[in-house]
Amino acid sequence: MAPVEVMNWSVLKTGRMWQSLREIAPSAKEVGAGLYRLAKNTYAIASLHDENLIDGRPGAPFVTSLLWAETEGAARRCVHLELERDESSTAAEAPHELLQNTSGDYESLVAEARKSKTRMMERAEYRTQPDGRFVHRVVEVGKASYFFRDAHARKNERPYAIRWRLDKG
Repeated sequence: MAPVEVMNWSVLKTGRMWQSLREIAPSAKEVGAGLYRLAKNTYAIASLHDENLIDGRPGAPFVTSLLWAETEGAARRCVHLELERDESSTAAEAPHELLQNTSGDYESLVAEARKSKTRMMERAEYRTQPDGRFVHRVVEVGKASYFFRDAHARKNERPYAIRWRLDKG
C-alpha cells in the first residue's frame, strides 16, 4: 500500500490515547524509537506498552499523542532532541485544525490563549547529552504543544512542530 499523503486532522484529533497505531494507520512507518510516520508531515508518538505499562499486548504499539512537523528531521528534533537531523521547510503549513482559530504565529497563539482564558504555559528545553544545547521553546495551550526553534520569542515565528495530546480512552 502506498503511503497516504494527507490525513484528516479533524478525524485524527478524535482518536483516543492508548489506541492501537494499526487502527489509525495500518501502513505507518517507524522513523525513530516510538515515532511513526502516518502521512506527509503527520506522525504518531507511540509506546510498546499499554496504559497499564504491560509490554507485549496485542495491538502494540499504542498511540499516546499525535504530531505535525515540517519535516521528518523536525519531528526527530521535537521528539528525540536530535538537532543535527533537523531541517526546516517553509513549504509545510500547519493544519488549521491545530492552530486554535489563529494564524499560527507565536503572537496570535498567545493572544488567543489569553483572550479565551485557556491554560497556557511556556518553557524552554535543552538536551543534557551530549552538549547541553538549547532545543526549542514550547508553548502549551490546551491539548496542543507548539514547538519553536528560536530561543527568544519572535511575534511572527511559526511552530516547526505541534504535538496534540489525545483524550484517554
